[in-house]
Formats: sequence, structure tokens, C-alpha cells
Amino acid sequence: MKKVLCSLILAAASFTTQAQDYYHSLGLGFIGSINHVIYSNQFEDVDSRLIGTAPLATYKACLGFDISRKQTFAITAYPSIGGSIAVGDINLSYALPVAAELYFGDVDDPHFKLGLGATYARTTYSDDFFSESTNVFGPTISTGFQLEIRDKFTEVNLNYTYGLSSSSAIPSGSTVTKDVNHGFAIMVLYSLD
Repeated sequence: MKKVLCSLILAAASFTTQAQDYYHSLGLGFIGSINHVIYSNQFEDVDSRLIGTAPLATYKACLGFDISRKQTFAITAYPSIGGSIAVGDINLSYALPVAAELYFGDVDDPHFKLGLGATYARTTYSDDFFSESTNVFGPTISTGFQLEIRDKFTEVNLNYTYGLSSSSAIPSGSTVTKDVNHGFAIMVLYSLD
């Protein structure tokens, strides 16, 4: 009786278990932030806008779960690092996005995808007169597609982060009218599978 019961439990579990696969890719792209602050204090009135990008290298780690033959759910991380070289300075930028993604198609086939997640990123911009770092943390929405080019899969990802973090450039004690600190990234990835 124990063998029959154990066999029935294993059979039932096999019907509910979905196939899971690990996929990974390497790529290049740009990370950027949109920073707009308006504040005033006893010394100054500031209305500052900073929009910029930095190149980055990205590694994609994806654990996919088959929902059906035409859809896959995945948990994906896109750790990225990059930066730029300015006059006498190296500017480091990085991003740590994690997303739950829905693939319309299989992860290792041509597909379209949508994702929701969170990102923590840091970008540093400078020129001859200033250097500024921006930290962005918040919910992220993403989209992308994958095509087969010369027997290799190429994926294009776009994401936007609604920043919840405040700007570090605002002096304490200031009256803040506006503090927008959002991020975005564009990545082109090549499958390693």
C-alpha cells in the first residue's frame, strides 16, 4: 500500500512540475539617468537638469519555467558595469536589475517579452567643470525581443526605472520643489547557449 501511495504522489507531482532551464547571455549597451532637481536655501536657488548615459557591459542570467509551448515565465538578473573616462578621472557606473519576465515564445527561440522588477543603479557623469554621481533605485518596467541572426540569437532590451531615491546633490536644510531621479538602459545581448 505504501508503494502505491508513494507512486501516486510522485505521479501527481510530475503533472504539476514545469520544465526549467538556465540561460545566459553577454552584451553591451548604455545606462542613463534623468535627474531634475529644484531646490532653494539661504545661499542659492537651483534648477538643475542632468541627462546622460554611460556605456556598460551586461551579463544576463535567466531561469526560465515553461508555462505552455508558447509562453515562458523567467526570473532574470542583468548585472552590468561600465563607465567613461574624463579629464583626469574614471567614472564608474553599474546597474543591478532583477525582473520577473513573461516571454511570448521560448527563451531560447525568437520571442517578445515584458518584465517587471527592481533596479539599483549608479551613474557618474563629468566634464571639464563638474562631476556628479546619481543613485537610482525603484521599480522597473522592461520590454525586449530576440531574433536569430547568422545562427546566433541577438536580444534587444529596453528598461525604465521609476526612481524612488532622492538626489544626493541637494544640500540638507533645503526646500525641495522637485526631485526627479529616474533611470533607463538599452542593451544588446548575444546568447551563450
